[in-house]
Amino acid sequence: MTEKILLVDDDENLLAGLRRQLGKTFDLVVANDGKKALELAESMGPFAVVVCDMTMPGMNGVEVLTAFKNIAPDTTRIMLTGNADQQTAMDAVNQGNIYRFFTKPCDTVQLSAGINAGLEYHRLVTAERVLLEHTLAGSVKVLTDLLSLLDKDLFGASHHIRHWALELTPYLDLEQPWKLDLAAMLAPIGLVAVPQAILAKQRTGQGLEESEQQMIDRYPEIGMKLISNIPRMKEVSNSILYQNKCFDGSGFPDDSVSGPQIPYESRILKFLNDLNERADGNPPTLAMVAEMKKASGQYCPTVLKAAEEWLGAASKKRGLAPVEEDDDDVIFEVPLKSLLPGHVVKMDVVTLEGDVVIPRGTELSEVQIEHLRNVSESSRIREPIQILQPLPE
Repeated sequence: MTEKILLVDDDENLLAGLRRQLGKTFDLVVANDGKKALELAESMGPFAVVVCDMTMPGMNGVEVLTAFKNIAPDTTRIMLTGNADQQTAMDAVNQGNIYRFFTKPCDTVQLSAGINAGLEYHRLVTAERVLLEHTLAGSVKVLTDLLSLLDKDLFGASHHIRHWALELTPYLDLEQPWKLDLAAMLAPIGLVAVPQAILAKQRTGQGLEESEQQMIDRYPEIGMKLISNIPRMKEVSNSILYQNKCFDGSGFPDDSVSGPQIPYESRILKFLNDLNERADGNPPTLAMVAEMKKASGQYCPTVLKAAEEWLGAASKKRGLAPVEEDDDDVIFEVPLKSLLPGHVVKMDVVTLEGDVVIPRGTELSEVQIEHLRNVSESSRIREPIQILQPLPE
């Protein structure tokens, strides 16, 4: 995709001249005032570089570039001004975080070089973000997929918690959604340090000794310590630490942090973790959220409101003819060969001998589907397989 450059100046003649001189080199879009520039950022963005005049009616250049810093932080910001006084320069740097500062009249060759430098800086910034959002996320997903094969009960649930987090994200005010995505995938990783015998006792509802319960309670801290060793994951590890902290400040960890002080991603994970327990392998419903709202002080009101919007706007399931309906669930039966990533299994996937291969409620990944196919070679899988969520058409 061609990287777009936005020129903002109230001088129509200057804009026309720049389009003639630079239009063959760059993909240019122009705006004659700050309001129009911000509208274009919404409708035609993202822009790789914005070059903005300082003195304009309405919004001045500092105000425009400051707004761009908030709505499009990856856009490289360059200022043009005919009044290069010290205060203007200070405001531009401190408030607009500009990359370059040019005075009028500006030589076209010099401006072109500045835009090219801005493009290179934009590529550097976006390459780092892509590394974090895609490469790191992909690596983490491979890790959690493999762990889910080693401990189905422990990590199976993380797949559909992550799926719910992705569906909930559009209704949340998240500056960097990738942090929630990674936190959702890695949230249970601290449980690897808890002995299997204790985890088995918890799953079957047996009473735990005080020391055993403390091990369970402290798994977010272990997860935080594991994740904090990964570069650029400090905020994600902190979200994992506070994932079981109630909005009123109760719960683990036992400190003074409460309300908005709790990381936003942690408040979302607290809601999703508890929603998962309440759903017990079934899709979430508005009725579940209504019950959770009655638990005064446990959940962030903003997250609850977003959850109501998410589930209220959930689209109807499509793609296969249902074999039955169970309350709000629509159940489909498919053969093993028809399973796709994203399908959520309604019942345990078992062999003909009754051994559980994939637990109910798991959102299937490519790794797990391949595992099922390999298992079926030596020990046949009982088919058809019941699923809750076929992929959209």
